[in-house]
Amino acid sequence: MREAGGPVDNATYGCTCGLVFEAAVSTSVACPVCGTRQAW
Repeated sequence: MREAGGPVDNATYGCTCGLVFEAAVSTSVACPVCGTRQAW
């Protein structure tokens, strides 16, 4: 697993502006289009 780069900690988020995007799992993810903070 280490040679493969480790686990991928990404999640799919859906914003109220309609964008669905993938980003790293975090408590402070913001929509790349409108900047709205996403709940985790």
